[in-house]
Amino acid sequence: MIISKSILTKTEKEFSINRYDGKKRSKKSFIYKKGSVPILLSAPHTINQVRDGSEKRAEVYTGSIVKILNKESKCHIIYRSKNDSLDPNFDSPDDDGDYKNKVIDIIRKNNIKVFLDIHGAQESRDFDIDLGTDYQQSLFGHNFISELIKLIMGKNLILNIKENDTFPASFQHTVTKNTYLNAFIPCIQLEINKKFRDIDRIENFNNLIKSLIELVNSLKDIDYKNNEIFLYTAKKSRSHIPIDKVEFHERDCEKLELSHGDSVQVESIFKNKSSMSLFS
Repeated sequence: MIISKSILTKTEKEFSINRYDGKKRSKKSFIYKKGSVPILLSAPHTINQVRDGSEKRAEVYTGSIVKILNKESKCHIIYRSKNDSLDPNFDSPDDDGDYKNKVIDIIRKNNIKVFLDIHGAQESRDFDIDLGTDYQQSLFGHNFISELIKLIMGKNLILNIKENDTFPASFQHTVTKNTYLNAFIPCIQLEINKKFRDIDRIENFNNLIKSLIELVNSLKDIDYKNNEIFLYTAKKSRSHIPIDKVEFHERDCEKLELSHGDSVQVESIFKNKSSMSLFS
């Protein structure tokens, strides 16, 4: 799906009304939309918020990002819909308008496998995306998720991906930290540079959406109880040199344009991994 400027403007209108204070008459300050795949996306800074008595401006288009992902990838989403002078990514769970408690409730009731918290960073930041994993504590050993994000984003020209560079999600009351400490599933905070959330650079925005859709589709079918998960890239080989047997799922064969008996080159995306893996 290609997102046009008009579609993005329409999608963002829910947040941009009242100068990004959102729906002032709404009873709740957040909205949850159910999905059908076990991935939950969150956007707590879609509208203006108040931190320590000072107003912080909305992180524009983060709400549109999760709404589009809900429609296109069927993931669960939760996002802020009005400014109630609270900040779910700073205030304690008892004082954040029940946002973080709702996140935990969604995860438990829907057997969510992975939680992604979407944020926006200023364009002056020296990264395209900064992955906050509390120095990998929030991944519960599934460090491959960070590498998968870098691989998918890189294919779509989002190249400067850092991890725990500026926003590690290590503060006690961030949504990411509270979630992994209470739900015990892999959680990542994604700080997305403004240049990928700019309606005047719609190609960048579409590259981001394309990446996130592929990420959700990749994460949803993984068995997270398996402690030995490896990621590999595969491409069709020009010569037939049978060494190890690798089996691919039918949908992956279609993506790689493979036929029965074709040879492929398989390479780990981890520099310290060189073993083969059996794909089924």
